[in-house]
Amino acid sequence: MGATPNEIESWDSGGLDGWKRQDVLNGSDGVLVNSGTFLGIVFANQSMPVPAVDLVYADGGASGGAFVGDYAAARVQSVRFKVYGGEQLPDEVRLYFGNSRNQNRWYYPVSGLKTGEWVTIEIPLEYAGGWRLGTDPAEEKFAEDIQAVAWIGVRFQRDGSGNARLLGLDDFSLVSPAASPDGGLPDWWVQQYFAGSEILAQGGTVEATADSDSDGMNNGAEYLAGTDPTTAESVLAMAAPGGAVGTPGLVVQWSSTENHFYILWRAEDLMAGFSCLESHIPAAPPVNTYNDTTATNAGPYFYKVSVEF
Repeated sequence: MGATPNEIESWDSGGLDGWKRQDVLNGSDGVLVNSGTFLGIVFANQSMPVPAVDLVYADGGASGGAFVGDYAAARVQSVRFKVYGGEQLPDEVRLYFGNSRNQNRWYYPVSGLKTGEWVTIEIPLEYAGGWRLGTDPAEEKFAEDIQAVAWIGVRFQRDGSGNARLLGLDDFSLVSPAASPDGGLPDWWVQQYFAGSEILAQGGTVEATADSDSDGMNNGAEYLAGTDPTTAESVLAMAAPGGAVGTPGLVVQWSSTENHFYILWRAEDLMAGFSCLESHIPAAPPVNTYNDTTATNAGPYFYKVSVEF
């Protein structure tokens, strides 16, 4: 089947759909359960304080092979899933994928989990977003490795406490501009913005990768952000952070579009990558304002914003 964007694995059938659990420390298979409509990861109660690290993953035999293959050719822009943190949050959560050619294992730290709640996580599939490799990471290597993904999954790490825990994984998907015969963009959207345009009048195609208004966002990104691809003034952009009046921290602003949600990312060291500062921020058009009260030292601080789907 190969990498298939916008197909959501929700495990509503009651089975595992070929997903597996590996005990990373012992190198053995672990027990994975379907707790009704999601994958349940159970860490049993234990008398001795021993850490546990388990990977829940899909290879070519899971979900019809929808999560393996060439992510670049499939135009995957991000990986989205939900995590239930349980009554006691895991010590660490990471998204991993492995390459079929060289066995590289890339990972992205997951943050923003909440005790006893489901949280939607969206990880951008771009090297600058914060992907890491054990040794010698490089943007060129990342670009090559996403062309041959052999498996992908979420790794949960529990500290040495002996308490039993139930964690959850649900609604796993690869995200890309909605597929259609017309350049990867929905027909209704193309007609809304390009009806009567010269390119359609001449029998051409509005491509998702083209930047029709030369504002730095391609048409696919404009579709996802809800901006107008024919007007350079309509663009997802950030203003330079400034000091907050009367409160600690920095004020971050970005242009926003109604009926959208955003993820705000921050880095203090670009080599270490960005971490999610807050997700599921509702739009407050035309400009969202966020007060980062944790930015209290000398910095530097780097910010970026992405659309949450």
